[in-house]
Amino acid sequence: MVFVDGTNLKIACQEDYGIKLNIAKLKSLLIKGYHAHGFRYYTSSMPHNSRDYARLQKERAFFAEIARMHGVTLYKGVHVAYKRAIKGIQLSSGNLIEIEHEYHVEKRTDVKLAIDMVDLAHRQKLNETYDVAMLVSNDTDFVPAVEMARALGKQVLWCGLDKHTATSDLARACNGPRILTTAELQSCARTAS
Repeated sequence: MVFVDGTNLKIACQEDYGIKLNIAKLKSLLIKGYHAHGFRYYTSSMPHNSRDYARLQKERAFFAEIARMHGVTLYKGVHVAYKRAIKGIQLSSGNLIEIEHEYHVEKRTDVKLAIDMVDLAHRQKLNETYDVAMLVSNDTDFVPAVEMARALGKQVLWCGLDKHTATSDLARACNGPRILTTAELQSCARTAS
């Protein structure tokens, strides 16, 4: 079973590698050589009141693309918008102004992934259980879920990116690493359309 922290992976690939991933290619790469029971992609959707219509359109198209993929299940959390005021910005005129900045925080995504990893590790006689889990994330918040799955007799592989060191707490908690190389990630890049 593959558990993908989609938001974490997307940001790392865009910021560290300058690529956008083709999820179908990534799935093929990760499950090669394994009998995978499922590929679960966890991410969040933008706030429904967002005014960034172009980004909303791209997001909807991306979610629809994932929904059409055989063997891929999409789990969506939410983005919660927060506003904070940044005070003390001084203009050249000498006036102080207050600038309001909106930022988004992902909610209900990582917890859902962690619960699913542990819940499915408990399901011994159901078709949904797994023997080996691959966790695609660099988020150390998953360490307790990994430890619980391992305590239940499951193997957990950390699928990390080669530009991120395998010395993290998450890597140490897992049975072993499956490092995705730059070349492998580039082979999973979306083609320009």
